[in-house]
Amino acid sequence: MKCSLRVWFLSVAFLLVFIMSLLFTYSHHSMATLPYLDSGALGGTHRVKLVPGYAGLQRLSKEGLSGKSCTCRRCMGDAGASDWFDSHFDNNISPVWTRENMDLPPDVQRWWMMLQPQFKSHNTNEVLEKLFQIVPGENPYRFRDPRQCRRCAVVGNSGNLRGSGYGQDVDGHNFIMRMNQAPTVGFEQDVGSRTTHHFMYPESAKNLPANVSFVLVPFKALDLLWIASALSTGQIRFTYAPVKSFLRVDKEKVQIYNPAFFKYIHDRWTEHHGRYPSTGMLVLFFALHVCDEVNVYGFGADSRGNWHHYWENNRYAGEFRKTGVHDADFEAHIIDMLAKASKIEVYREAAWASIENFSQAREAECLGRWPAGSTRGKEGTGWWRAGEPMSLEPGAAAAALPASSGRLGECRATNERGLHRAFLPWGDLAGAHLCNGCQERGGGAGSLSVTR
Repeated sequence: MKCSLRVWFLSVAFLLVFIMSLLFTYSHHSMATLPYLDSGALGGTHRVKLVPGYAGLQRLSKEGLSGKSCTCRRCMGDAGASDWFDSHFDNNISPVWTRENMDLPPDVQRWWMMLQPQFKSHNTNEVLEKLFQIVPGENPYRFRDPRQCRRCAVVGNSGNLRGSGYGQDVDGHNFIMRMNQAPTVGFEQDVGSRTTHHFMYPESAKNLPANVSFVLVPFKALDLLWIASALSTGQIRFTYAPVKSFLRVDKEKVQIYNPAFFKYIHDRWTEHHGRYPSTGMLVLFFALHVCDEVNVYGFGADSRGNWHHYWENNRYAGEFRKTGVHDADFEAHIIDMLAKASKIEVYREAAWASIENFSQAREAECLGRWPAGSTRGKEGTGWWRAGEPMSLEPGAAAAALPASSGRLGECRATNERGLHRAFLPWGDLAGAHLCNGCQERGGGAGSLSVTR
């Protein structure tokens, strides 16, 4: 009898195992063939999108869920603000090359290998395997917390940063991304002093402080060999130009720019204008995919139309436009489109202007310095915002301060091209006011009519 019971229990157990294996096989097959699953756990009829494995994110993105994806004023991941942006943006492509997405699609591999062709071919995966024994090879941006706001500043190298005074604004961000040489010492007032991410390729590389992430932008397999060498043996000293044999950076903070993401920008955003996107565009779109809010500084020409670096005294250098590799005009167009879609804020160069320049502004605020004897009673400074009268006697300030006083008033205004800052002669500000929802434009001498 005991033997019969034992046989019966074993038979039932085997039957249950067989049934469970069939159910598991069926469910696994269903998940592999369906791009979406209905999830009762999410409530209602919400759908869960299965992210492709090649994306390297290894996470589920929820569609149809209400609420914002972050706590910022604007959230990069929220759809609906711009059909143009939504049709181009793909958050499933990881900007970082990791162990999980080492295998490049064949079309990406061919395209990337032709950016800077080499005489000697290298097995990319073998090179990466060795490199990821030295650097982490992980994606630090895999998970995003909707309860937080990750604000990022992308700081270009344009000469239009000179005299901008944006340094404090830049330093107030969570991530501050710079590229290539980008010195900060001596330029802190205009470009800031903090850096969290520095994007470079071998020929532009420099040593970095331990608290800065070095993001390598590889244009060829030799660049991967170089970074492995520069962090270990120092054997590689030349690519197509002399390079640093040793690099002093934090190995744990080294990240590799994903060639698949590189090509995604070339295909989807710059649309094959130029041979490939500029480093500035690569950094900008990196930020768009890892940040909630992105503010852009130091891109484009200065107010005189010159293209040069902010650390150069030669305004007519313009090396960026001389290469013929990048399409600067089309890239500027893309930046304008992103600003119009309210996905980025672009901070432009400081320039002398008059009140009329701000009559079409979306929002504005002014800073003035008033002299003793004005209706304010004593000398000082202060900001005036929309809806607050400036309460100055017309002409009093201009009469009390000499013409050589220089920049006595400052206005900042935001329009469809981004944020602009202008310094105004104090006489233009005397008696001016900012109003909320004003309909008049340039309503008489000494008034500043803007909407907020």
